[in-house]
Amino acid sequence: MTSQPPALVIGGELNGLGVCRSLAEAGIKTYVLDNKWHQVALWSRYVTPIKADAIYGSGLLSALHKLDLPEHTEVIITDEMAVYTISEYRAELAFRIHLPPHDMVLTLQDKALFHEFAMAHRLPVPDAVILRNDTKVSSIRDLRFPVVIKPADKQDHHIKRVSRIVLAHNPEEAINACEKLLKTIQEVIVQECIEGPDSDIYFCLFYRKDNATKAMFTGRKLVSIPHGIGSTAFCAEVPRGDLRTELEDITQKFTAASNYVGLGSVEYKWDTRTARFLIIEPTVGRTDWQEEIATLSGTNIPLIGYCEECNLPIPAREGTPGVVWQQSYIERMRAWAGLHNIPRKAPVVDGYWRRNDPIPALIHYPYAIIGLFQGAVKRLSRWD
Repeated sequence: MTSQPPALVIGGELNGLGVCRSLAEAGIKTYVLDNKWHQVALWSRYVTPIKADAIYGSGLLSALHKLDLPEHTEVIITDEMAVYTISEYRAELAFRIHLPPHDMVLTLQDKALFHEFAMAHRLPVPDAVILRNDTKVSSIRDLRFPVVIKPADKQDHHIKRVSRIVLAHNPEEAINACEKLLKTIQEVIVQECIEGPDSDIYFCLFYRKDNATKAMFTGRKLVSIPHGIGSTAFCAEVPRGDLRTELEDITQKFTAASNYVGLGSVEYKWDTRTARFLIIEPTVGRTDWQEEIATLSGTNIPLIGYCEECNLPIPAREGTPGVVWQQSYIERMRAWAGLHNIPRKAPVVDGYWRRNDPIPALIHYPYAIIGLFQGAVKRLSRWD
């Protein structure tokens, strides 16, 4: 496949590294664009790095316009903010770009709009209240506590640096947090917490084209860091059965209702109180943080998407049975209390370290170890 169109991966974090390694299985020429040289995907032996001034907005557009790449280069987005820019300006970019319509991208990216969309299409979501500057904050008292409070527009977290998520255990905590947020941003969503451990969190990764799902993988978080509100530290495939079928049926309903195009995913949690799966949120227009677990398990979604768009045969691949993806050895130390969720003797693959592609790990781990020690020093200073 080396003579086929190249791929351009937007975003060089761990997510992007997994995509590059997935594409490398078929020898696809891959470029990675990011604005920070220390991002790990830029150091993979499988890629050609490209430095940009920014990963979103005018800086990203300027970099994309200056690139001297073949016209049919396949774009794969791994960065959340890049989705907004590429979606809005897709018509003027000379690449293969596969996203839902821009108005649907904005709907699915916005937590408040998505909640309203889900309710309209009878998709299972937690009970919630949407607060704007003209809404009475006291209306959240009708919710069941504890609750999680999130900026409706994800861009507020990245640009205005407000907290991505705030946990409140009672109405007073929630009202104070909402009032503080609404001084800076226009809208927040307050959702009831979904009861159950982090190991009750599941996800469906997919690629969709021509109103049909071409690839889907169902996984389960084994450990999150930090507990309850954090990103995936360990995950694995969900075996075939009724549970997997139920999750995939809900995902198919979501993709049909949104007329979805391209790469995406939906995250779920089993609510022990109501005994049903609820949608936490969709990932729109990009690959997910733990995307590589699908490739390791035998479903190489980035490669399948590339082949579908380039009208190429999809290479056959076998995965590693029962494989577990771990974000990093640093997260393994942080997650020691949850390691009992990892099946004994399961093969564990680190997100950064590979014997045949070692430099990303050599770039990442010194920074991570320094951060680990800095965090320990801060905690000790607070105890003093």
